[in-house]
Amino acid sequence: MLGGACWVVKSGSILLTGIQPPFLFEVAPVLLAFGVVGLHARFSGGGGIPAGVGLTLAILGGGLAVVALVSNVATSSEDLLR
Repeated sequence: MLGGACWVVKSGSILLTGIQPPFLFEVAPVLLAFGVVGLHARFSGGGGIPAGVGLTLAILGGGLAVVALVSNVATSSEDLLR
């Protein structure tokens, strides 16, 4: 839910003010992946193979989202130093 809320807040901010809040779009996929992993933990015990595939994809997506976030932060700080 927090990932979706980040996207809603960012889009609302852009529509109302025209200014993009930093890092909301980059943080949203990480929070979304954590939410899916949390749902799997909460409702474990069923789902079989599709649930396992979904958990694997959520973990993979969360890891890649963290890599993207870190690279974005590193790139942003380099741009600020120039």
